[in-house]
Amino acid sequence: MTAVPESSDEPSSPEMVGGTPSSTSTSTNGPPRLDQIPTVDLLGEIRRRQAILSRPERRVVLTGPQGAGVGIATQAARLARAWGICDINHQQLVEEEAAAAAAAREQQHGGDTTTTGGGVPAIVEAMKAPQCRRGFVLHHIQPDNSALSMMKVEKELDHFGMSPIDTAVIIEPKEYSNTTDSDVETSLMKRISGRLYHKPSGRVYNVSSPGCEPKVSGEDDLTYEPLSVGKEPSLNMISTALNEWFGPIRKSVVEYFSRSGKLVVPSIDAMQSPNEVAEEVLEHVTKGPAMKQQQTLSENNNQ
Repeated sequence: MTAVPESSDEPSSPEMVGGTPSSTSTSTNGPPRLDQIPTVDLLGEIRRRQAILSRPERRVVLTGPQGAGVGIATQAARLARAWGICDINHQQLVEEEAAAAAAAREQQHGGDTTTTGGGVPAIVEAMKAPQCRRGFVLHHIQPDNSALSMMKVEKELDHFGMSPIDTAVIIEPKEYSNTTDSDVETSLMKRISGRLYHKPSGRVYNVSSPGCEPKVSGEDDLTYEPLSVGKEPSLNMISTALNEWFGPIRKSVVEYFSRSGKLVVPSIDAMQSPNEVAEEVLEHVTKGPAMKQQQTLSENNNQ
């Protein structure tokens, strides 16, 4: 789980991925003690948390073309901090659970590394954390971000008595229209080249994208742990991811969440700057889907 904006109303912040360095973030020896943090910063954090408490609960799915560099993981982290909810990367949970299961089987059965399950028990466990009491932002739904994958997760959450998803937001490059749209692919490749990863949390940084670099070179902003270099993208990888999304997957997701009244429209253009995307994500989640708007209007009319 990860964190995001320093101000509940401002997507750009010192303590989020790609924020501006603050006077308390330059130490390489771990987080500062409370008595080392300026009083004005402490009071600002208290005000931020008080503002968060006035926000309604939200259980959000943030989705779009997976692996295409549209920055869904980064935006999820920013939303989580801005709204005071937890950040759940389903892909990361699935990979961790599969690795743990494989290791356990290998130890017990001498090498049987067949894995099963889809990470849902790990999601249930993650949602028990205090940060998830007011909601969550869920992203990178496995195995393929499709409506079927979303449906499976929702059914399992219901089975374990967890609160359901209530808001769905799509981030995608709106200019992309066909398999020959090389300008969008090239632009996305430039945006995701030079990425650095904090694997324990799933936070992603980009040294080649202004505003998305770590505050201290090579270190995670929140834990001060070293960052690892990810696999460099290719045009083929990005093209494949975009074409998969703009094929049946996108249509299935739109239809699925539209039927349940959970989809916030329109989708958000991923080709904007990260801060512009973050502002729109916050606006979409604040507005909520049409279903919530109708409920609020009905409640106001009955008062």
